[in-house]
Amino acid sequence: MKRLIVGLVAVLCNNAVAANAALSVEALHSIRVETDTLHFSVTSNGCTRARDFKLLRIGQATTQISVIRIKQDHCRKAPSLLELSIPLNSGEESVAKPFELLNPFQPFAGMSRR
Repeated sequence: MKRLIVGLVAVLCNNAVAANAALSVEALHSIRVETDTLHFSVTSNGCTRARDFKLLRIGQATTQISVIRIKQDHCRKAPSLLELSIPLNSGEESVAKPFELLNPFQPFAGMSRR
């Protein structure tokens, strides 16, 4: 019985780590805000889509947000720069202006544009 419980705990921990590994704060190459839309550029290996990202709201007193990748790009194409857009005011996550974007910024360097 003790082995079963230890094995079950190990499986649950592995699943939690795997679920969190799929979420990552993305390095952004460019950022632009227009009306209620955040436009940003990321590195793509060919399979990146806007639906692979979501905004994560962090602060209560001040609005802090991060662009989170929820689905990794497993394609093998040469890395390229891809511009995507996310609405700032979707149903569940509404972002008030002004806001602070917490993603790291990585300047565009030597990748092809898509």
